[in-house]
Amino acid sequence: MSRQYYVRDRGRTMGPFSREQLFGMRDRGQIQAYHEVSTDQRSWKAFDLQFAEPDRPPTAPPPPTRGGRPGGGGTNRTFKIVIASVVAVLILSAIAIGGYFIVQGIRSHGADADHAGRVPEGPIALSPNTNTRERDDAVADTVALVVPGMYVKYNDGSWAEERLGHGSGFAVSPSGHIITNRHVVEEIHNFKGSQLRLDRERELGGSIDAKIWVFFGQDRKFEAEVLHVSVDYDLAILKVNRSTPRYFAMCRTDDTRIPMLDSVASLGFPSTDQKAMKIMNPNQPVTAAKGAPVQRGFLDADFKVTKENGGIKKNSFRARPDPSQLEAYYLVHTARIATGNSGGPLIARDGTVLGINTLGITVTMGKEKMIQEGQNYALTLPQLRKEIDHHVPGAVWREAPE
Repeated sequence: MSRQYYVRDRGRTMGPFSREQLFGMRDRGQIQAYHEVSTDQRSWKAFDLQFAEPDRPPTAPPPPTRGGRPGGGGTNRTFKIVIASVVAVLILSAIAIGGYFIVQGIRSHGADADHAGRVPEGPIALSPNTNTRERDDAVADTVALVVPGMYVKYNDGSWAEERLGHGSGFAVSPSGHIITNRHVVEEIHNFKGSQLRLDRERELGGSIDAKIWVFFGQDRKFEAEVLHVSVDYDLAILKVNRSTPRYFAMCRTDDTRIPMLDSVASLGFPSTDQKAMKIMNPNQPVTAAKGAPVQRGFLDADFKVTKENGGIKKNSFRARPDPSQLEAYYLVHTARIATGNSGGPLIARDGTVLGINTLGITVTMGKEKMIQEGQNYALTLPQLRKEIDHHVPGAVWREAPE
């Protein structure tokens, strides 16, 4: 019969175990060197003293058992289970975190794709990646059809709105500030006490109020307040009661240092050929009809912004086309304009306004007038900055692109 052994751990006696079982428990970490071993439960020795290493028999470990003490499953196994659990939790956490960032990256990429080409609110900044529809929408929100005219109230109580020409303008702040040419609004601005008003009131048989209407599309009509009409330059500043979350930044580059860019565009509302208008809209009244709003005198297409591409032909130069104004700097460009373009922006490829389209050279051929192609003039902005900044809080200025 093989010898039986007892093990004592912190006052508790366990066993009996065979010698092979003891060494198996030692291998599994269930018995340490300090555990006491006895054969008679009276004299006890530390495990290492009881069994010298050379005397260790070649044994195979017994089948695993449950518990945390000898004969009950094992501290080492429990430790391994805990470690394995911790590692598993860390791995799962890493997978979850990695998955989160992957998903976020996909979402971010998707959002970037969704916003690629978008024109955000604020000063307009265009790029080669700008979506064409987004660009057109931004332009429609910021370039205005400016219509000076009269609100006529007849003696019989009826009314009519009558235009006196039209021009273009562009938003330069989120609060509805609009820049245009002085000559677009000058006549109606001075209309109140003029002889023209008295003659028209006598002719129409009623009272007249001077108006400046601004359109951002056919269905978005606003009355404009005249904030400033320059004495020295062909500049006027209007304001409408409408937020303009997208607006133009203006070129602050010194007038003489604006580069001769190959890619510029004129934006605005060139006048429609009168013969074409008569063919397309034969019922259009010659004078304002009673009860008719001013927009009735336009074709639907007239409310669409026109974009003409071109380039700058020469660096800005000084000229004085109007004797009542100071000599000023102008750019000569090939982005075609017509009469109704007056006051509209000449923009660079990034959307920066380089100047205000002001005039084009015309030549007379018989009774007809025609625009001489390539001779279009834009009033530069740095010389106007003092007046603009005084009347447009928060106006944005940037350098011209190279």
